[in-house]
Amino acid sequence: MNIRFNFFSAMAYVLKCVAITFCSVQLSWAAEIAIIVHPSNSVDALSKSDVGRIFLGKSASFPGGVKATPINTPFFQETREGFDKLYLKRSQAQMKAFWGKAMFSGSGMPPKEVADGLAMLNAVAADPSAIGYLDASLVDASVKKIAVK
Repeated sequence: MNIRFNFFSAMAYVLKCVAITFCSVQLSWAAEIAIIVHPSNSVDALSKSDVGRIFLGKSASFPGGVKATPINTPFFQETREGFDKLYLKRSQAQMKAFWGKAMFSGSGMPPKEVADGLAMLNAVAADPSAIGYLDASLVDASVKKIAVK
């Protein structure tokens, strides 16, 4: 009986460590994500809910009425996973289901996808209506990083 208790205690400890590590990784992803727009865009800041509405297809414009064209990276990239959890409050599986249902019902299409952070940088720099996200270390002068409240 004592061995059984030790086994379950050890497993509980391991699961706690895994959960703490997983949560730490999720927080680090969120801390490194920059929301970017074209340099000519007059928007300097958005709320998290504004970003979410744009990327979920619930709003087609920035506050003030200027057209917004969201751009995503592919599913299962680290930045995409962090973005979806932080701004859309959904997992990758939930996002796939959300867009599958929207496309099937004809109520919406997912944002255009680019291959990676460099492609995101180039796509946003080329489109005055674009909004995207990438690892903050990749931001350069070709785009404008906006504050998110």
